[in-house]
Amino acid sequence: MLFLLFPFVSQAQPEITMGYPYKFDRNKALLEYALLYKTAFKEAGYTLVPKPVAIKSSFEMLVSGEVDSIAYDDMAEGSGRENVISTSFPVATTQAHIFYTRRNPVDDSKLNLYRGVILHNNRRVVQFAKKQKLKFSEAHSPYQCIQMVLDKTADYCIALKEVGMSSVEAIPDAQKNIVMHMKPVLEIPVYVSLKKSYRSDLPKIEAALKKQLTGNLSQYPLIKDNLNKSP
Repeated sequence: MLFLLFPFVSQAQPEITMGYPYKFDRNKALLEYALLYKTAFKEAGYTLVPKPVAIKSSFEMLVSGEVDSIAYDDMAEGSGRENVISTSFPVATTQAHIFYTRRNPVDDSKLNLYRGVILHNNRRVVQFAKKQKLKFSEAHSPYQCIQMVLDKTADYCIALKEVGMSSVEAIPDAQKNIVMHMKPVLEIPVYVSLKKSYRSDLPKIEAALKKQLTGNLSQYPLIKDNLNKSP
């Protein structure tokens, strides 16, 4: 699947690396985001090269210089932001939802009574959990987040709606046993961020993203409802 998205590196366009969640190629929603960014950056004159994030958050990788850009920035992190530029508009606005097993439903008004797991990359959700004094650990991929609930090492997982649902779809056991709480925990705007050195290229990158967001979105069925259609 990853080969189909990025089949070769063009010599005609400069490369720009983009950080994605670890094992993102297992997740159909994340693959749709990847396709949108690949298409937009090609329009802007770049060949996008994906770089999965294993342990750090994608923002931490961007600040440290390990990647040139990131697909997900929820603006929760402040440290190092002076060295980063971001799109002037969110590419998408999504919601974080609670996922749990049918046999062990979770009362969202009493989350502090349960053991949770949150994707390390979703920094805004992590901040929410700390503010609410929830008991939680952090996962490094949405797949791991859901799997921990199945393995009973956590009572619930908080994940972005479309990403969590795609992770459930990718795990046969989860399809039968995992459900999503319909009430969102948080609404999260998602921006694209880059190294400060790309400041002069930001206008053409934004123009290319706007072209994608206001065009035919039929190739993005899982994420199109969240995309910013009026950037």
